Amino acid sequence: MMRISEKIRHLRQEYGWSQSELSRKARVPQTTISGIERDRHFPTLKHLFQIASAFGISLSELLKDVDDFERRG
Repeated sequence: MMRISEKIRHLRQEYGWSQSELSRKARVPQTTISGIERDRHFPTLKHLFQIASAFGISLSELLKDVDDFERRG
């Protein structure tokens, strides 16, 4: 399991994209991408969908094996 920040960074690096490239492709501000990857911003559902679309994957695939959304308690 990994955090959403790690998953997005991993995918971005796997695609060989800079944060600016992902920002442009996902139509999400670069400062938001940076904040998400550094765990300073938690992505909105809209941003998650846009990021998944930029990678050409479904939202469920983006969230697969991500522990930020596990039920706690």
